[in-house]
Amino acid sequence: MIRILDRYIGREFLKLFALALAILVATSLLVHLFERLHRYVAWGASVSDVLSYYFYALPRETLRVAPFALLIASFLSVGKFNRNHELLAMQMARLHPLRAVLPIVLLALAITAMLSVVQEAIAPGANEIALRIRQQQMQKDAAFRRTRSQDIWYLAGPDRILHVGLLDARKGDMLDVSLFRFSPEFVPIERIEAARGRWMDGRWILSNVRIHRFSEGGIEMSIAEVREMPVQLDATPEDLAVVEKDVEEMGYVELKRYIQRLTRGGVDARRYAADLAAKPATLAVNFVMALLGIVIAFRIGRQGFFVHMGTCITAAFLYWFLSSVSLQLARNEVLSPLLLVWLPNLIFGGLAFFGLLRAQPPI
Repeated sequence: MIRILDRYIGREFLKLFALALAILVATSLLVHLFERLHRYVAWGASVSDVLSYYFYALPRETLRVAPFALLIASFLSVGKFNRNHELLAMQMARLHPLRAVLPIVLLALAITAMLSVVQEAIAPGANEIALRIRQQQMQKDAAFRRTRSQDIWYLAGPDRILHVGLLDARKGDMLDVSLFRFSPEFVPIERIEAARGRWMDGRWILSNVRIHRFSEGGIEMSIAEVREMPVQLDATPEDLAVVEKDVEEMGYVELKRYIQRLTRGGVDARRYAADLAAKPATLAVNFVMALLGIVIAFRIGRQGFFVHMGTCITAAFLYWFLSSVSLQLARNEVLSPLLLVWLPNLIFGGLAFFGLLRAQPPI
């Protein structure tokens, strides 16, 4: 009897979750599409390229809206059981409310685990492909190329190619810089290697520089070393930032490696500590939202649909507001980044925990 009930409750929850997730993802992608439609038309992007871009954006959008889909699904499923007096029937059969919603709790845990796989194994690669489609096929910007290790190749002019091993566009820093200059016959004339490049006073300043010069036949003739030298490039940090992957599009492991590379290169990467700590916190909110939805449904009872939806929207807005403020404070190192990024989960999780301890749907 209990197994049949568990399957019934779990099936209803999964139906509502799938529906809510599909609606939220579709809405998010449509809003994104209409906001940027004029750009796609100006670029002359084909319909197939636009569709491909949004196909590979699906994992990213799924991770973004999944917490709210879980909140809505758990809220509406438990609310439905309450309105149909099914929870009352379970109570009369001496089944505690927490035992009745156990399938929802376990499914929410399983969904959170699957989303962690999406974040680490699927979303980074899909984001990379989406960025490549947008940059090369839609925008038709052939000047840029980026490898999987985030190396950037930039066509700096008709006779020059720039290679950047690692870019921090917000601070105007380049690491492992190489600038190649070619003859009209595409024979190497000069190669400039620098450990670092900094954007200062409207130009790039290279430091720890080695200059390799070649003969007309491409044979290396001389090597010179200078401590620092300016170089004129047609690319500003804002130009190069076009191909810099946003930290929100990286998984936990990828972002951690990125921070390690910045640190080894002598770049202060402390501001990324908050984004790194926020990765597991963002995953945990999926489970917290599911618990909160159950608690709210217990407290609301059999009131109208608009009360249910209004409560869901209010809870989602409050979480989004608090998490946004906490992340900004963490990035500015007002308090411990780990504490700040987990603060919304601690507050909402605490409310859900105490709400479950007092779980007793109104009769």
